[in-house]
Amino acid sequence: MAQISRKIRTERLLLRPATLADVDAMMEYATDPAWARYQAVPQPYLRRHAEEFIGHYLESEWSIDPFWSIEFQGRSVGAFSMHVFANDRTASVGFDLAPFLWGRGLTTEAAMAVVKAAFDELELRKVCATTDAPNAASIRVLEKLGMRREGLQREHHWRRDKPVDIALYGVLREDWTRPRDR
Repeated sequence: MAQISRKIRTERLLLRPATLADVDAMMEYATDPAWARYQAVPQPYLRRHAEEFIGHYLESEWSIDPFWSIEFQGRSVGAFSMHVFANDRTASVGFDLAPFLWGRGLTTEAAMAVVKAAFDELELRKVCATTDAPNAASIRVLEKLGMRREGLQREHHWRRDKPVDIALYGVLREDWTRPRDR
């Protein structure tokens, strides 16, 4: 099976394989309550959690679980993950970005580049994602990718003593390649 690029450059970003050297940068934003609001992460978020999280991907096969650090102005400020289901020619994606950079279009820029690479390099037929149903910012990113809401899993997770609804989104290859304003 083909592998997606290890390094992806955009106008403002470099997506490159994450390393344990990214733990300090991750700790800077992962301890921010605004960042943690929609994340299924332990609270408080400790250094060992970041080490375990990145370590999991370092031990994973790149062709199945690529995991990029998002660099902006030479600094790691977020992460982008993908899980490839080769037999189905689909993948699911996930992303996060340091809160001090929210609202600048950086997540959308990274997501566009990764989804484009997924369709072009892996020849996938679909890319999907999930997000907490009330996470309007992530939903906007997914919709900018051309993803459509495909469902809602009611009370699918239990997080911080309350049930969480999860929204399901996806974009098919033919919808991605159809001309539209990106």
